[in-house]
Amino acid sequence: MYHRRLRSLRLLVRIKRRKRVPLINLRLLHALYHYPCRRAHHSRKLVAKNGTMLANLVRDMGSQQPQMRPENTLAGMIPIRMMAEIGIQKLQRDFLSLYLGHAATGWDVIAFLRSSYNLFKCVPACRADYVTFTGSALFPLKFCSVRWLENGKVITRALEVLPNLVKFVEGSAKAKKQPTCSSYNAVVKGVGDQLLPAKLAFMLSICEELEPFLAEFQSDKPMVPFLSTALHNILRPLLARIVKKEILEAADTPAKLLKVDPEKLENCIPVPAFDIGFAAKNELRKVPKMPQLTLHQFKKDCVSFVKVCCRKVVERSPLKYKLTRGASCLDPTFALSPEAGPKRLTLALEVLSEHQWLTGLQAERAHRSYVQICSLSLTQEKLNNFDRKEQRLDVLWLDLCSHDHKELLSFIKIILCLSHGNAAVERGFSVNKECLVENLKEDSLIAQRLVHDAVLAAGGVDKVVITDKMVQMVRNSYSVFREELQKKKAERQVESGAQKDKKRVAALVKELEEKKRRLLSESLTEASLLQEKIDALKK
Repeated sequence: MYHRRLRSLRLLVRIKRRKRVPLINLRLLHALYHYPCRRAHHSRKLVAKNGTMLANLVRDMGSQQPQMRPENTLAGMIPIRMMAEIGIQKLQRDFLSLYLGHAATGWDVIAFLRSSYNLFKCVPACRADYVTFTGSALFPLKFCSVRWLENGKVITRALEVLPNLVKFVEGSAKAKKQPTCSSYNAVVKGVGDQLLPAKLAFMLSICEELEPFLAEFQSDKPMVPFLSTALHNILRPLLARIVKKEILEAADTPAKLLKVDPEKLENCIPVPAFDIGFAAKNELRKVPKMPQLTLHQFKKDCVSFVKVCCRKVVERSPLKYKLTRGASCLDPTFALSPEAGPKRLTLALEVLSEHQWLTGLQAERAHRSYVQICSLSLTQEKLNNFDRKEQRLDVLWLDLCSHDHKELLSFIKIILCLSHGNAAVERGFSVNKECLVENLKEDSLIAQRLVHDAVLAAGGVDKVVITDKMVQMVRNSYSVFREELQKKKAERQVESGAQKDKKRVAALVKELEEKKRRLLSESLTEASLLQEKIDALKK
């Protein structure tokens, strides 16, 4: 997973040599390298503890123009913060809004999808009964509740095998001995819900709107110039499901679109007018005698689902930043427009010059070069023929810009470097047997990725030099495994002993507090009796 471990090790050595700061946790450096969305947060934390020198080191990660940044101030970290907010990794992580949207409805669809897979994977007897009762070898796919990139096909398969699951549950109910595991109970509960097919169809429609974006931007290519348009094309259809048409037409720019509040009742369409989609409608038609109250509640849940998705996208979307909209000037669609291209370029240059990544004169020269290049007929021909699926944007602009346009080249380099370039890390989270092994421990996963990095660095498996040390390690691999096993066992015993001591101390404290409370109660009772006797004698 950690594709830049060697670079972080070199940085650690640099920090240790300065001797003015303490040893930094290697995990923190990994987080700074692999997750740009956390880079600004960790930089601020390090400034508080270790001064500005270390923050400057951290800030230099991935930067292309260190001479332009002011030293010993936090102002130079603002562009890094913008890089973090524009980071595609953050967007991919924040599209867990689907998960939050599902949680807002109170549905049990995720539990059903996970259980339907685990039931036949972990219980071979149920797998055999499924084939016997249904005559089909088509099983549910694995559902990942924390990554939604590949779950569209999981929901599609669930809709395909749902009739077979009903047959399996009916056949198991007639058997002498029924499964007692929690996965089976979740499947029984799911197939007993008449609205389950409609819920799956609706979730699939939302998932299909987001998956193309996630798949396209999970790339090593520089994609930031396309980000503004892509996010606008995602947010507008989602809002169009619940927001009135006239309000959506008035929001004709990304900035206005972000200001549309779907939580206000005056902005939203009535619940009965909500369109759940053709697939969900077809599934509802199959339900006999659907009560209107049930249908209304289902539509209300769907509206809540979409509202939560929209709110999450708006909260974390980099669309609200000027730099995101300004970076789209490198999109060939905007570059072909004599008005939109320079206007977007101005937004980006204002941000970069404000934070001293470019001087005012450099920004003016870059603007003139951009207008001059985009006005050429040869440039317009190349921009028209650009295919983002086959070609790279950096290759296109480096081909268009000559050495006479140094300022524009510097601007292009800064903008295109905003892409995270860590698509391999993101792909490691995908539900893909080629990337991850199920239930892989953290140490094993890191070791696997280190081996992968070493093979890539050598140029391939056939170019790896087999040394005597490697042979010796392979021969002693079992003994190393046994040592690590004993080490982990000892750590667990120490942890278990500490927990037992903690519980024993807590029980002793509770016992002493109870004894104290009892003594105080008895003393108060005796004091009240004595006071009564005193009062009686005074009378």
